[in-house]
This record gives sequence, C-alpha cells and structure tokens, in this order.
Amino acid sequence: MLAFGSASAQTISRAQAASSSTPIAVHISDNLKGLAVFSPTQITIKVGASVTIVNSTKVRQVVFSTKPSVFFTLLPGASKAITPQFPQEQLALSSIGPIGPGAILTITVVL
Repeated sequence: MLAFGSASAQTISRAQAASSSTPIAVHISDNLKGLAVFSPTQITIKVGASVTIVNSTKVRQVVFSTKPSVFFTLLPGASKAITPQFPQEQLALSSIGPIGPGAILTITVVL
C-alpha cells in the first residue's frame, strides 16, 4: 500500500538509497524533447522512508499505479510526500502534455 506525494534524455536510471529518516525527492520534469519524465527513474529506500514527488513542469501531472491503487494530481510546482509499503512499486505519469520513456518510477523498499 502507498500512503500519500525526471530525467533528461541524457540521464541514466540510477538507484538512490535512503535511511528511513532521509527524505528523497523525485522530480517530474521535461526532458530535452519536452516530454514529462521522472528523475531519477529508480530509487531504493528503507522501510518507512518517505519519497516526495515534485512537479517541476509547467502543466498538471497525474501520478498513478494499479498495484497498489494510487492516483493523485500535481499542479505545476506542487509536491506530494508518499510512503511506499510494498517491496517494489511502480508509479506512472499521465499528463495533458506528452510523456517520455522515463515516465515510470520504480521504488524498491528494503529493510
């Protein structure tokens, strides 16, 4: 369960590790082609850690997942903190503008 919160064309997916007390920010931004993407696209966090999703684009972004069921909208400049609960979760973007290949965020939760 997920409790309720980009990469340029040159950015490689990377993993970030954080303790449960270190918040991680993931940005939604436009890549060099103007497509909305997550940056980074992969993170690893400890159980109980929060992740803040920040919309750095100029348009509204919808973040969603089907497992677990997650859905929230972020206006430009807005952010939302989430606390992933499952070993691996994937969030996706849906935008009023185009989205890029980095539009999937994989969150791995470790002990």
